[in-house]
Amino acid sequence: MLKLRKLFGSGSKAPEITLPVDLLDPGFVADPHATYAWLRDNAPLAPVKSGGFVMTRHDDIKAMLSSKALGNAPSRFSTLHARNAGKYTAASLAAHIPPFQDQPDHKLPRQALTRSFHDTFKVFAPTIPDRAAAKIAQVQTPDRIDLIDDAAQDFACQTIAAFVGLEATTAQIKSATAAFFRLFAPVQDAAIFEKTNAALDDARAMMAAHLTDADDTLVAGLRRFQSDNPALSQQHIVDNALLVLADGVENIEAGIAQVAMADIQVSEDNVRTVLASQTPAQIIPRVCREAFSMHGHDVAVGTPVFLALQSTNAQEPLTFGAGRHSCIGEQLGVAMIAGFARALQDSGAVVDASGLHYAPMFGHRWPRGVKVHWPT
Repeated sequence: MLKLRKLFGSGSKAPEITLPVDLLDPGFVADPHATYAWLRDNAPLAPVKSGGFVMTRHDDIKAMLSSKALGNAPSRFSTLHARNAGKYTAASLAAHIPPFQDQPDHKLPRQALTRSFHDTFKVFAPTIPDRAAAKIAQVQTPDRIDLIDDAAQDFACQTIAAFVGLEATTAQIKSATAAFFRLFAPVQDAAIFEKTNAALDDARAMMAAHLTDADDTLVAGLRRFQSDNPALSQQHIVDNALLVLADGVENIEAGIAQVAMADIQVSEDNVRTVLASQTPAQIIPRVCREAFSMHGHDVAVGTPVFLALQSTNAQEPLTFGAGRHSCIGEQLGVAMIAGFARALQDSGAVVDASGLHYAPMFGHRWPRGVKVHWPT
């Protein structure tokens, strides 16, 4: 069993923390573990520079994952609120997918995704090792290549596209998923938000144009569900297919890099341990539905509350959420990361993390600059 203490960087120097905390501060992005430790001890519900609070203690987060006090749906003051669906593409898309929905709206797409996902995974899972091995064979070279840009990215994009039922280039997929992840960053600039809506228009159009009629795919399952549940619209299908596509690219690339850098024998159990210590999706946003007080703060209805899942994982991993907020795609994500990392390891690849840095992405920790080569 891997030692979580080593993986969590317990020797990190205690940072100088200024409240409200900046979740995009370069020091925090580079190494969040020491900041989380300080917050757990000194400000377990801390104000955030962009607004709202970040929660860092395990018991608090676990309780809030099942509490009615927090919800998914954006507050009525948010540009992403469902009442803005006719005005902004971002709000329209958010109104169709479970990460931004509460009951009763959450029920239909969640049921459709759960049923379609697991039916597809049973058939698809055995193909993952061969897909990974084929990609490694294609890029294997004694010259150093970028692990993500030159290898893991194409594997993740084309594997999740095949799972979803999408025929598109890796560049088209990356453009669509990059637009999707902008939904999860706070809206602070009108011009950037306008560009986000335009990018989401393009992503939706690409998805609608390139979804296939292939059997044994997520989209085929969603269409079968739709035949018995006509309230699931075509736009629901497109938007939820985009959700699964996005979750199967950036976070998978990041997980592959983290596992490749870890000194482990690759197995799905060990992959889960690495993901617990180096979680690609660090923070999940929630919105206060019922006012509450905690750790000296009064949290009003409509206030953003960010649950720092990474902060909890040294005690008990909540990498993939819990309960009704658990990640539907957990099995596929772990299988894709383990499949590629195992193929990489079996091929004799040498990993060079000397250029490691992290993309400045709100709520996510995506490594960049990791190189790999195969000695002759």
